[in-house]
Amino acid sequence: MAPGAPPASEHELGDPLSALHMHAVTVVFIVWTLLMSVLAVALHLLTLGYGDVSMWVARRMWAPPLLAFARIRLDLQGGEHLRPDQPYVAVANHQSAVDILVLFLALPHLPIRFMAKQGLFWIPVFGWYLWLTGYVAVDRRSRSRGRRSLARAAVRVRRSNTTIVVFPEGTRTPDGSVKRFRTGAFVLAQECKAPIVPVALAGGYAVMNRHRWHVRRGTIHARVLPPIPPQSSENNDRKDIAELAQRVVTDEVARLRAQFDIEETDAVSAEPSLATAR
Repeated sequence: MAPGAPPASEHELGDPLSALHMHAVTVVFIVWTLLMSVLAVALHLLTLGYGDVSMWVARRMWAPPLLAFARIRLDLQGGEHLRPDQPYVAVANHQSAVDILVLFLALPHLPIRFMAKQGLFWIPVFGWYLWLTGYVAVDRRSRSRGRRSLARAAVRVRRSNTTIVVFPEGTRTPDGSVKRFRTGAFVLAQECKAPIVPVALAGGYAVMNRHRWHVRRGTIHARVLPPIPPQSSENNDRKDIAELAQRVVTDEVARLRAQFDIEETDAVSAEPSLATAR
C-alpha cells in the first residue's frame, strides 16, 4: 500500500478472475462489510466516538483485505501537505464500485466521511454504521431535500473538522470519461469556507466498471492534487470552481493513462465545460 509507482509490468491488466473467484469476491465483500460494520459500531459505542475508531476500522481492517482478495493493487501519491486539523471537501471522479475503498487509503491522514445515497442508510447493520458514525445521507428526490443534505454536511464539517468526500459526477462513469461536475460539493465548500481537494482516479474503470461484475487483476492509480481555495475563482462563482476542479481532475486522469498506458475509454476528455453549458 505504500505510495509510489509499481514497476511497469504491474500496470498491465490481468485476465478476469475466474467465475468461482468472482462469486467468492462477492460473498467476501458482503460478509466482511457486515462484520466490519458491526465491529465499527461496537467500538464507536464503547469509546463514545473518541479517537474516531470507526475510521481506523475502515482504513486498516475493511478496505485493504477486500482489495487484496480481489487482486487489485494501488498506486497512491499526493496529499502530503494536507493538514489533519483542516477540513476539506474532496472531489473525485467516479470510475468503479471500489473507489470508496481506494479513497479511504488515498486520504490516510484526514478524518473523512462520504456523502452517500439515502437508500444505503436503510440497509441493516451497514446503514446503522453510516448513521451512527456521521456519514451524510443525500436525498435526491427534490432540490429542497438536496439542499438540506448539503446543510447537514456543512454542520458536520464545521463542528468536527471532518473532510467530506463527494463524487460530483453523481454516479459512476458509463464509459470511463470524466463527466461534468455538479455544483453541490462546491456550494458546500463555499458555505464551510473549506478548500477543495481534487482527487484523480485512473485504472478503476478497466479493473471493474458499472456494466459488468467482472474484476480484472490490475492497478488503480490515485493522485491527491493541490487544494483549491473556494474563493480562487473570479467572483467566487461555484460553477467556475466546479469547472476548474473538473479540468484539473480530467487532465490528471489523462496524464496517468498516458504514463501507464491505461486503456479505459475512447473518450478521455471531459464533457463540454460548464462555462459553455450555461
